[in-house]
Amino acid sequence: MAKVKVWDLPIRLFHWILVACFAFLFLSGETGYLFDWHPVIGIAVLALLLFRIIWGFVGSTTARFSNFLYSPARIIAYAKTLLSRSAEPHAGHNPLGGLMVFAMLAGLLFQGFTGLFTTDDVLVEGPLYSYVDESTAEWFGSLHHQSFEILMPFVVLHIAAIIFYRVYKKANLVTPMINGYNELPEAEAGQLKMVSGWVGVVLMAACYAVLYFTFRWLAGY
Repeated sequence: MAKVKVWDLPIRLFHWILVACFAFLFLSGETGYLFDWHPVIGIAVLALLLFRIIWGFVGSTTARFSNFLYSPARIIAYAKTLLSRSAEPHAGHNPLGGLMVFAMLAGLLFQGFTGLFTTDDVLVEGPLYSYVDESTAEWFGSLHHQSFEILMPFVVLHIAAIIFYRVYKKANLVTPMINGYNELPEAEAGQLKMVSGWVGVVLMAACYAVLYFTFRWLAGY
């Protein structure tokens, strides 16, 4: 086994910024506290997702979608070993983890997209709210709330999986997402290619700038 870098800096930044943004959106949406910042942070999430999609094709080995796009047979085979005490090392996401990533990205994209057309009729409205009529905006608002109810169980399951791996399989999934390093078989470790972190950071900032100014222009600001 060799201790190697498995998560690049952009992926780690993406993950933890997304966690912070989601927590804020949840609290502001449920309590109304600082709700005027809700659409601002929502656009930040869309920028993060845009970055993640691009990085999924041009980023480091473990960041690429091809690295954790497993066949149904592979996913089922891995699921059958889930109750084993030992955790099979993976350079990146395991088959079930990869499936969860795709599900959560899709859910977050849908949440962000529908939020662009919604309003609370009091404080805020999405940047594209003026492009639809009132009934359509209400429909998007309904989808925005309903999709959140679907997304939350995935978030809870994601957290439960991290706890399960830590307690039952003695595999720490959090620390590698903080410092970037994990232990892998040497043969597998030698196949990993890391793209410069600065490339990803600049791309992430560019994604935010593009969406921020585009939505301001569309909203007439």
